[in-house]
Amino acid sequence: MLTSLLLSIFSLLLSAPSVRTAAGEYTYYVPENIPLEKAKIIALDRCKLKILAEEFGTVTGIVSSTRIKQKNGKSDIDFSQIGESEVRGEWIETMGMPKYDISYKGDMLIIKVSVRGKIRELVNASVDFDAKVLCNGTEERFERSDFKSGDELYLSFKSPTSGYLAIYLYDCDDRYQCLYPYANDVSGIGVIEGGKDYLLFSKKADPAHSVDEYVLQTDKAEEFNRLYIIFSPNKFTKAADDEGKSSDSSFLPRELSYGIFQKWLARCRKLDTEMRVEIKDLTIHSR
Repeated sequence: MLTSLLLSIFSLLLSAPSVRTAAGEYTYYVPENIPLEKAKIIALDRCKLKILAEEFGTVTGIVSSTRIKQKNGKSDIDFSQIGESEVRGEWIETMGMPKYDISYKGDMLIIKVSVRGKIRELVNASVDFDAKVLCNGTEERFERSDFKSGDELYLSFKSPTSGYLAIYLYDCDDRYQCLYPYANDVSGIGVIEGGKDYLLFSKKADPAHSVDEYVLQTDKAEEFNRLYIIFSPNKFTKAADDEGKSSDSSFLPRELSYGIFQKWLARCRKLDTEMRVEIKDLTIHSR
């Protein structure tokens, strides 16, 4: 029995996709309505997708429907039309800091970014959960990515299978705030029941538990945030974080630095090939 178990574990390890290192660069010609902060993130995202597509390819039919340019006898895929779900690999960890070369051609902003990281081929389909960001309302018709300072944030979530959930908000100060599991949940484990509709960040929707409610605020004309929705059918614990810092009596979620979050997420994804990460981009405007 023991021999059979050890052989099974060894077989699983051999069949698991290996993590390898890759690097690449991408040049982004920024439309005039996109601010620099957001443009740098878009450029980096496309650079990662470009690397993954070149290393592992895209799902059947995507490349044929994507605009391809011919330059110096080589084909250049327009990666602005390829999404994360359309490449056959996943980005596990960024090694070091991305390098940006920012220039202007007339009035056009040009960002050239290079990045190095650890990647892995996708061999299994991840859980196809449904998550919607809601603004100032708890019904689907309130789904929105643009907020005004002072707007309330809610999130609806449903997974076809039971599992575990964590949600983090990345702000422009390179900090990650843990929105779920809630601050008073000392277990650090967000348990999700398969097939159940969840409305998060609403005390009214879940009066039996201690629920944190959130309002998005900014003191800038425009601020770009990202919501990381992390789900796996396998048990995992949220990253180690600290109490949020505030200059007044207002509540702030527990938070951690960019480096600590990235290392935690990379470690989780290396150990769990079924973990899925979905990113929602949010823009907060001053009133």
